[in-house]
Amino acid sequence: MREGTGAFTQAVSLAKALNIPLLDVNVMVGDKPVFSEYMGLKVYHPVGSFYNTLKELNIDVLLINSMPGEMIGEIQNIKKICKIITIAHLQMYEHYVTDNYQSHLLFVVPFFNLSDVIICLSEKQKEILESFVTAPIVVIPPGIDYTKYKSIEANPSDEDFIMVSRISPIKNHLTPYLAMKRVNKTHPNSFLKIYGHSTINKKFSLDFIRTLKLEEHVGLFDYIDHDRVITETCNSRALICSSFIENCSVSVLEAKALGVPVIEEDPFSPKEFADKMIDVLENYEKHKKRAEKERSKMHKYDIKLIAKQYRK
Repeated sequence: MREGTGAFTQAVSLAKALNIPLLDVNVMVGDKPVFSEYMGLKVYHPVGSFYNTLKELNIDVLLINSMPGEMIGEIQNIKKICKIITIAHLQMYEHYVTDNYQSHLLFVVPFFNLSDVIICLSEKQKEILESFVTAPIVVIPPGIDYTKYKSIEANPSDEDFIMVSRISPIKNHLTPYLAMKRVNKTHPNSFLKIYGHSTINKKFSLDFIRTLKLEEHVGLFDYIDHDRVITETCNSRALICSSFIENCSVSVLEAKALGVPVIEEDPFSPKEFADKMIDVLENYEKHKKRAEKERSKMHKYDIKLIAKQYRK
């Protein structure tokens, strides 16, 4: 999986909370598994094959957070030596929005059905998964470092908004672009900063931004490390989430845990987003107080509590 994605952040957080090593998805050439360290975690690098590596390490439970294509051919043998638990963090909803995602489902569904247990992130996702797979499904939401975030004070100094999501049709960046066209008429110093991995859609987004003459009001930024994402979120007036449907967005949970206002309106209505964004700029203290009330509810997503559910 890509560093900087919500899935990657979740994998690292879970591994730390569960005190388990990570397994690299790239198979190396050699005789014995090798390991390295990443952010204080031990990382095993498979050699020859996943099966031989897992057998060598005497692994009894394999928690899969990202599905490497190379593992598909070995999955039947892997099932003979360990239990397989798969986290379905992918956006199943894209099946209904983009045609090209249907071919991806042909790849993942057989993999899911070979799992002993599937963990998904929301009841809605479970409902959709149940129409595709036969393996048992358990709902466990993402975890965040609530203990750390609850003591951080957000202090935005500018009229900035932030989005943390890859540039993809399902994430629906066009609505916030159109909203910013309205916002900057009354707040010419307003700015929307977007952090996330780019896809083929980035050029289209840049062309759209130029067409709307929003170059000075919308910025597309590639991957930055997670700590800086937290800093940029704290320096923003609000986090924008315009996805058509989300499983359970890590960036939204983190923003709420930081006491940062979150704007989630009708994804088809730039006007609703613009009205709320303008209201946040003009009545920030009101929205900040609401965000602080919401902040205390985020305790249930603390990564230590989520890890206990995984241990069950």
